[in-house]
Amino acid sequence: MLQFRGEIYVHRRTTSKDVFPGMYDMFVGGVVGKGETYLDAARREIREELGIIGPEPRSLFLHLYEGPLNRSWVAVYEVEWDGPIVHQVAEVEWGAS
Repeated sequence: MLQFRGEIYVHRRTTSKDVFPGMYDMFVGGVVGKGETYLDAARREIREELGIIGPEPRSLFLHLYEGPLNRSWVAVYEVEWDGPIVHQVAEVEWGAS
């Protein structure tokens, strides 16, 4: 979750996304790479999807997602940021706080 001037930043996923295409979202995320920690993955994803470098993500909680097609551990972090946001064109179509 991204806090922006005390507000939550919401973005719309591109219509080319495999999961929830064109839907609004308040999270960025992806798969944790081999040898990567949840924190390293969080830093990488906010850099890749929103162009944010610098703030340290704060761990909120871990959640075991058990859906009809898969099961996975999800680590949720919060980032406070008041600088510019640069969307990754393939991931994010629009965003605002």
